[in-house]
Amino acid sequence: MSQVGSITIEPVLDEVECIAEALSHFTESKNDFEGQMVSVLMPALNEAECISAVISSIPIDEFAARGFNIEVLVVDNGSTDGTGEVAGNAGARVVTEPKKGYGNAYRRGFAEAKGDIICTLDADGTYPASMLPDIVERLVKGDLDFISTNRFASMHNEAMSPINRLGNSLLNFISRTLFRLPFRDSQSGMWIFRKDLIGRMDLQSSGMSLSQEIKIEAACRLKARCIEVPIYYEKRMGLPKLNRWRDGFGNLFHLMRKRFTWEKPGKSASVSATSQGFGGYQQFQSPYLSYHGTVSVPHSNNVILSPGSQD
Repeated sequence: MSQVGSITIEPVLDEVECIAEALSHFTESKNDFEGQMVSVLMPALNEAECISAVISSIPIDEFAARGFNIEVLVVDNGSTDGTGEVAGNAGARVVTEPKKGYGNAYRRGFAEAKGDIICTLDADGTYPASMLPDIVERLVKGDLDFISTNRFASMHNEAMSPINRLGNSLLNFISRTLFRLPFRDSQSGMWIFRKDLIGRMDLQSSGMSLSQEIKIEAACRLKARCIEVPIYYEKRMGLPKLNRWRDGFGNLFHLMRKRFTWEKPGKSASVSATSQGFGGYQQFQSPYLSYHGTVSVPHSNNVILSPGSQD
């Protein structure tokens, strides 16, 4: 141990080396994502009242700190209240899709997005934009293709009416029955996925049913590496656009039509749950159960399911 006067040098040097090592690990972690582009995509119809706040809630600085490039892309689906102008002033790139419909807006957005990774949000503030950097990092580090989110894990008590909860539960059950869809929330509108999946998907829906269709395509037809994570679902800002009867029955008919008009998918994950959980996720039984809490299905489709109601 060396000394200069009364100052011990080696412990100080050890501390400097620890700091340098920590900075090195940070740099290596950042370099894992360096140069990757993330597109945060939102369809919007008459959301001028709230879209600026939603855009501001996207943690752009946090993405940048982790080495990601980011764009915020808003698809104005025929708004008459100046939504596109407000979004542009808030820093988003705005494109228009005159053909009305949630699915039409998203398909235009998918074509326009510049990112290697696409994150979707609604323009009404219901989905937690603050979680996006962590979920994107999980997608990349976990070598995943598609991450969906489960609103039923936790939500504001005014976020969804009882009749809408019932309708969602019915659609979830039918999706799992017809397709063995390995997600608890088939209707969630927050997804994080690699853009190259889009070119291999057969997305036909022009309306709200695109939300279930993209999950069916990813998990059941393409056998992509998927997980579902829990989120907190917030009460929306502004006036609701959902037409519960039209959209609900439209989604139901879409499920029936898609199931009986496409090539029969291969086996996917079983949805029969055991009574135990692991690490905040439901434990599922399957012929392809690879380890506690994770379902492994053919073609490397690894699905982790977040908490939710059991069948």
